[in-house]
Amino acid sequence: MRIAVGVVGAGYWGPNLIRNFYQLPAAQVTWCADLDPDRLARMQALYPGVQVTTEYRDLLDDQNLDAIVLAAPARTHYEM
Repeated sequence: MRIAVGVVGAGYWGPNLIRNFYQLPAAQVTWCADLDPDRLARMQALYPGVQVTTEYRDLLDDQNLDAIVLAAPARTHYEM
C-alpha cells in the first residue's frame, strides 16, 4: 500500500519534498497546492498525475489523502 501525500507550497522547499516523496516506492504524491499558478504548472509538468490547486483546503477535503506536508512559509502554518 502506498501512502498518498499532498504538499502545500511549491516555492523553496516544496519542489524538493515533492521530488523525494515522488521517488519513494511507498509514497504517491497526489496533490500540490500553491498560490502561484506558474509554480503549479511546473510541478504538474515535472510530475504528471499530480493534481494541483491554489487552495490548500482542497487537500483537506480529499478523503484518500494520508498525509499533508506544509512547505509554505512558517508564518502561515498556524492559520492552515
